Amino acid sequence: MKYSIITNPQYTYLKVGISMQPDNEIFRRFIGSISPATIPDLLLSVARTEGFGAENATLTFYSEMDWEDKADLEKVLGGQIKDGEVKLYLYDGKANYATMPTVIMNKILYDYAVVLLTAYANDPSVPSTWKRNMKEALAKLELVTTKARE
Repeated sequence: MKYSIITNPQYTYLKVGISMQPDNEIFRRFIGSISPATIPDLLLSVARTEGFGAENATLTFYSEMDWEDKADLEKVLGGQIKDGEVKLYLYDGKANYATMPTVIMNKILYDYAVVLLTAYANDPSVPSTWKRNMKEALAKLELVTTKARE
């Protein structure tokens, strides 16, 4: 999967977005639905391998799912979620589901958050606590991402 982190994407009001080949629209829209203020919480949850939920979007790790969750997801997707994958859920008037490998998601999230932090670094309306929280969360996610590559 090829991806790039883009600034000022047309599909969202945010300053940063993701372009993917092949496109994973659910993941792209999932990230776009998370407010920048909440991104540090998302990064920390992912670094701890804990699920994350925002208004209309959730992320669930394979290890958090019981057999019923896996069976229900299999019915929806027509295939099984595998160990080492995450389930993404996005509600936009209808339920949307996708899965993706955790290692790939971690790498994309890390790269996205770095560009997001840079994009908002000089924005006077952004609290310094957000910038500090982003840096701390990025450091924790980087450790997990680096370990996964080893």
